[in-house]
Amino acid sequence: YFIAPMGPRVVPNPTIFLDIDGVMRSTDGVDKYTNASEKWEEPAVTVLKYLVKTLNADIVLSTGWRTTNVQEISDKLSDCSLPRPVAATPDLGGCKEREIGSHVEDSNLTLWVAIDDADLDLPPEHFYRTQKTGLCLDDAPLIAEKLKSLHCTSL
Repeated sequence: YFIAPMGPRVVPNPTIFLDIDGVMRSTDGVDKYTNASEKWEEPAVTVLKYLVKTLNADIVLSTGWRTTNVQEISDKLSDCSLPRPVAATPDLGGCKEREIGSHVEDSNLTLWVAIDDADLDLPPEHFYRTQKTGLCLDDAPLIAEKLKSLHCTSL
């Protein structure tokens, strides 16, 4: 009998679950923003570009803004020479952990990290918490290492 050779194992791109407030822009001393695209910090954009380019990562929106401003965020990412998000987490009443978990399960993801300034109850190997001032350059290698170590364990 004939045994067909196995093809290469296809591993999906790493996924970054992206919050906006406190990640792409500071919430330190800010009462409230009126839109999703104002005042993104240059270091945060640089870090996100680094992660997307070096890890070939996809972006999934997990921000509260995703329910009303997906096009605005997509345009802002594009204006920053970043890819548009591949998806947004479902709206399950504002519980980010459940929303991210639902997307992870539905998409069968293993290589993912959520970046947020809130203290989310997610597995530590899949979560990176920023300061309220947003992503800074020192965060880039730490986040990249999380995704790279997950990649090694999923093979």
